Amino acid sequence: MAHFALLDENNKILTVIVVGNEYLLDKDGNESEAHGKSWCEKFWHRKTGDVGADWKQTSYNTSEGIYYNQVEQSDGTYKQVKSSDQSKSFRKNFAYINGIYDSTRDAFIPPQLFKGWVINETTCQWGPPTDDPSTSDALYTWSNVSEDWVEMEVDGVTVAEIPKPLD
Repeated sequence: MAHFALLDENNKILTVIVVGNEYLLDKDGNESEAHGKSWCEKFWHRKTGDVGADWKQTSYNTSEGIYYNQVEQSDGTYKQVKSSDQSKSFRKNFAYINGIYDSTRDAFIPPQLFKGWVINETTCQWGPPTDDPSTSDALYTWSNVSEDWVEMEVDGVTVAEIPKPLD
């Protein structure tokens, strides 16, 4: 299965759909994004009457520019494990609704959650403009009110003041 993102005229992600592998194959049996895009355009036109929509393939297994394999565990659950074959990684991140596709970076960028956060050029993820100052003695969290790191408190006591367990 493959995933394709529908983009508006500003490259905002409107929806993501799953496309069967049989719709991606060219005449030689090779997977082709162009074939998947063509199928999406026809499917979407039949469903909505909308023409001219732009579709981009996205990788469900790619996050922060790293491709992960889904490995089944003994209990039947799955765990993401970094793949030894990073050639499958593309467009930095899976496309999320209300995120954007940046054609310059050829990357999907998730929605910005916090005002003042900046794009990490390596991962194409949003992050605070300064590094987390937490240490073993003090934990900090990002404050959207002050747009800065603030020392964490538990019941009015800063984390640094909470007694540490004895070894």
